Amino acid sequence: MKQYFKYQGGKLPLPVFFPDATRAVVRTVDSQDIKATGTPGVLVNTYHLYLDLGRKILERFGGIREFMGWKGAVISDSGGFQVMSLAKRAGKRGGVTDKGVKFKLSGKKTLELTPETSIEFQMALKPDMAVVLDDFTLPNSTRSQAEESVERTILWAERSKKKFEEICDQQGLTEGKRPYLLAVVQGGENLKLRRLCAERLAEIGFDGYGYGEFNYDVARTIARFTPKESFLYGLGIGKPEEVVNLVDMGFQIFDCVLPTRDARHKRLYVFDSASINQIDVRADNFYEFFSPQKQIHYVDDSPISLACDCLLCKNYSRAYLNHLFRIEELTALRLATIHNLRFYSILMEKLRPTGSDPVGITPASASTSTRPPVFPEAFAGRDAGLTADTGFTATTGLTPSITSLSCIFPEVAANTTGVTSGRSKTIVSDSAASAASGSDLEAIFTPAAISNQKLVGLADTTLSSNGFAANTSGTSPTTACLD
Repeated sequence: MKQYFKYQGGKLPLPVFFPDATRAVVRTVDSQDIKATGTPGVLVNTYHLYLDLGRKILERFGGIREFMGWKGAVISDSGGFQVMSLAKRAGKRGGVTDKGVKFKLSGKKTLELTPETSIEFQMALKPDMAVVLDDFTLPNSTRSQAEESVERTILWAERSKKKFEEICDQQGLTEGKRPYLLAVVQGGENLKLRRLCAERLAEIGFDGYGYGEFNYDVARTIARFTPKESFLYGLGIGKPEEVVNLVDMGFQIFDCVLPTRDARHKRLYVFDSASINQIDVRADNFYEFFSPQKQIHYVDDSPISLACDCLLCKNYSRAYLNHLFRIEELTALRLATIHNLRFYSILMEKLRPTGSDPVGITPASASTSTRPPVFPEAFAGRDAGLTADTGFTATTGLTPSITSLSCIFPEVAANTTGVTSGRSKTIVSDSAASAASGSDLEAIFTPAAISNQKLVGLADTTLSSNGFAANTSGTSPTTACLD
């Protein structure tokens, strides 16, 4: 098992979590904000940057890192997610063949993405890890369709590696200077196909192997049938309890839109602890969600969390954040995003061996706010009921029939009793169910939606003209994963 992730600035101890900077930006914050949270790297997207920038601007700046003014690590996604979300699921908007993927853009314009063009563009980005193009196995695939996606994934992986090695030779990149190359294991929930794909990819040989669509059995299969010295990558997997469990299985790299997207939807992550030193990420319910817009926080002068040293928690009160969100001030989005990013960097720090701080990254100082909370019992234990001090609710009752909703950010309607999943607690809104159309509800869980494995009332995140998240029509959990 690898002990560190090398990048242009040094080495990062594992595990690591990279937020999604899909279009070379993490929404509402800049590269210096990201650095200040102790976040060691970001993930950028080949498909979107190919359309937004092209190669000339990258060549002028010498890569995406210099363009962003970012000194940390960079992973480039292949555009494989768009194979599913735009080409396969969108029907007439694209098509997939052994040659590659054809996307229909506006008007008569089309974009063809092949394993070779994906690698070529990723190498222009100059990442520390590139990901080969894969053919995503849709959840509703038949056996023959799943087999086809696996065979195409293997075919594309072979072609991607060949092109990768050609470019490395042309650029004189020796083994120690070239980026890592990661393959994606497909096969859906069919464990035999996942094993077949993992073994065939391992025969080709890659630095790491990844998968998305969270499933513990699939994770165990991939961990078992890939080389022990390789990276294991949870693509788009980001619920804190899932990250902890996958780290225990040997997974070391994670990326997801959850912390940044949730921040923009007034959903902040808070460790259930009185200080950073007391955080136990393997305890049940080791974190909770904080909803700053609740009326109870209008005059609350306590920090968001006593177990956080971010810009928000060290300097501002719950009342102030409540005020910023109520007046729709863009600063609220920045502060909330900074807080959630710091939560994830602390989570990774707690999962690493003691004393292994990221090389070249300067996290915020390990101190907590000295301001006492208005309610001293605020962090003393939130095991039952809605408490006047925090607005948190312990949840019981409904259990979702799907294993993960990692890319979803529900504000839960009051007619449900809540959803318990792993170590986390989902907050129940104190608004009436009939008020579901209100601006404070971005999405709704209902018992029927949970049992049918569907999410009601939520689409790809969009920002209104003032920058705040806007309600849109519903989409599936998978298509909501792009930041």
